[in-house]
Amino acid sequence: PTKESTAEFDYAFAGWDPEIAIVTGDATYTATYTATRRSYTITFVDEDGTELQSSEVEYGQTPAYNGNTPTKESTAEFDYTFAGWDPEIAIVTGDATYTATYTETRRSYTITFVDEDGTTVLQSSEVEYGQTPAYNGETPTKESTAEFDYAFAGWDPEIAIVTGEATYTATYTATRRSYTITFVDEDGTELQSSEVEYGQTPVYEGVEPTKESTAEFDYTFAGWTPEIAIVTGDATYTATYTETRRSYTVTLALAEGCEDMGEVSGGGSYEYGTQVTLTATANEGYTFVQWSDGDTNATRTITVTGDLTLTATFTATNPTALHTPEAGTWKAIGTDGMLRITGTEAEMTVYDMRGALVYRGNARTIHVTAGAYIVRIGNEVQKAIVK
Repeated sequence: PTKESTAEFDYAFAGWDPEIAIVTGDATYTATYTATRRSYTITFVDEDGTELQSSEVEYGQTPAYNGNTPTKESTAEFDYTFAGWDPEIAIVTGDATYTATYTETRRSYTITFVDEDGTTVLQSSEVEYGQTPAYNGETPTKESTAEFDYAFAGWDPEIAIVTGEATYTATYTATRRSYTITFVDEDGTELQSSEVEYGQTPVYEGVEPTKESTAEFDYTFAGWTPEIAIVTGDATYTATYTETRRSYTVTLALAEGCEDMGEVSGGGSYEYGTQVTLTATANEGYTFVQWSDGDTNATRTITVTGDLTLTATFTATNPTALHTPEAGTWKAIGTDGMLRITGTEAEMTVYDMRGALVYRGNARTIHVTAGAYIVRIGNEVQKAIVK
């Protein structure tokens, strides 16, 4: 005899009840069975169906998972944490498969903003996958060099939605700097000022500088100091000049009417500062009186400081005896405040006793102050006293 299994038990024929005996009358024997509690296959599998554990567990027992806690590999977007089994573990009533389930957590990534040098961290924060990171710090700056100013231009690479850890590096736009280049005259007077880019060679575009001559020197523009160079910063260039010592002319002459009374020497062209000896030499019968500047030294030394014209005046040593006109030719007569000439219509020259020219011309009568005068007509000389 057999008895159909139930969910809980299997049955095996165990004999008859009552135990079979010798027949002594009608009898009924009933089949008996031994019940054996059934066991079922309980399987634990991972989310993808991979078997993690399989065992036989008796009906009515609560199965237990004895393996390592299931894990699920993270994706770029999510981390996974074991959450339990599906379906929920229950008392065994038959074969069962339990599948691991996971709770997903959106991952965050370290987003770092660094300066151009790659080592200076400007900001570092955790940002969830799929979000767009933002830099919240002060605008990055880069120190200017002599050649360039720098302006923040953005980030490299361009900021994008988070899919993993990322580092963004500050980038800068370089603008070549300009500097003030000034050209000044020797005395500091500004001649030109302009802005010139680093690395360019400045050019002076004004009128060539000049320096006013002094009595001693003429000046010629020689260039700039320091020597003009490529621009690396603000610079001032100062005009320089070459000095040339000036030359002057010393002109010597005989005073009017003294052309035959002597000679002078020492005139010529000389550099400023030169010591020059001037000499007035009287001819026989004449005496040097003075130079036109009043100096009475026949031989004198001057220092040249400019053009100079001097005349030397001479007088007859004995005017009344020298070349006295023959009787009856002409006569110089002095009266009260007047000097009168008779006996000739020729031009006369009149000097005072210092040799200074008083009159030259054809007048026969001239007004003069009281004193002694020398009258010369041709080579003849007379002395006249005017009261």
